[in-house]
Amino acid sequence: MPKTQETDPVLFPSEANENKVQKKRAGRGIILVIAGVGIMAFVIYLAMVVVMTTQS
Repeated sequence: MPKTQETDPVLFPSEANENKVQKKRAGRGIILVIAGVGIMAFVIYLAMVVVMTTQS
């Protein structure tokens, strides 16, 4: 089995494309997580500013 996968040229593009798709999905997930954390931090910051200004 491993020899046929190594010598079969048909399997090379499909495996490479699958790896690219998996990397893109992982990259998008990381970017979405970072963006989500950033947005949440910004919202909390704005809420703190509003609370501080209204209390004084």
